[in-house]
Amino acid sequence: FGKKTNSSRLNAVSLAHFAHRASDAVLPENTAEGVAHSLALGYDGVEIDVHATNDGVFVLLHDDSCQRMLGLDGTVDQHTYADLKDLPLRNHTVPTALRIARLDSVLSHYGDSLLFYLDIKVNGRDQADSIARLVERFAPKENVLIASSSIPFITSLEFHHPELNTVLEGFDKGEEWTWWLFPKNFRPDFVSSFDEEVDEDHVAWLKEHDLLANKLVYGMDSAGYARMRKLGITRFIVDEGV
Repeated sequence: FGKKTNSSRLNAVSLAHFAHRASDAVLPENTAEGVAHSLALGYDGVEIDVHATNDGVFVLLHDDSCQRMLGLDGTVDQHTYADLKDLPLRNHTVPTALRIARLDSVLSHYGDSLLFYLDIKVNGRDQADSIARLVERFAPKENVLIASSSIPFITSLEFHHPELNTVLEGFDKGEEWTWWLFPKNFRPDFVSSFDEEVDEDHVAWLKEHDLLANKLVYGMDSAGYARMRKLGITRFIVDEGV
């Protein structure tokens, strides 16, 4: 028991805004160009979604299916990177000139400049190790948060790679008791949830356990953002215009 320390640069930012899917309001979501656009707009960081191809390449894509963004049947893990790399990404069903991005390339180019919230869509132990090695190679570890809703995935990272910073997604109101299932050294460094899963009691629990600055909130409109600020939340994953 007791407070677990972490090395994240997020600790030094009093009010942080991550661009949801790297500013998908302007460009196709989850693109290298979107990351650059977010940096130009002055965001503290970007939230991007990560899948693995059949040949083990980590790419930026939200859905399991390739249909919505690439117009291709099947799931990401059924295709190799070569199958996907030349397909036009779609922006609200319209094909564009942009192509799917590799995580290693994005971190290599922008890892020094932004905070990254990696929403990992795979949960195997081998994949956890691969993600960890990639982050350690291509970006300062203090600039990256590795997020998952899978408790085994998070605990595997914390056990084998304690130097990395993790986020447990889906840490909602009413779920506070799950915190005590983690031995201190295996706990996630941060927690996150939709704004609708945050209320005054949840915030009071976070304050009591010195975790308010470790909570990230997403999925809100402008009114939801104002409500979160009033409650004392200071870490946000936002869409443009919120």
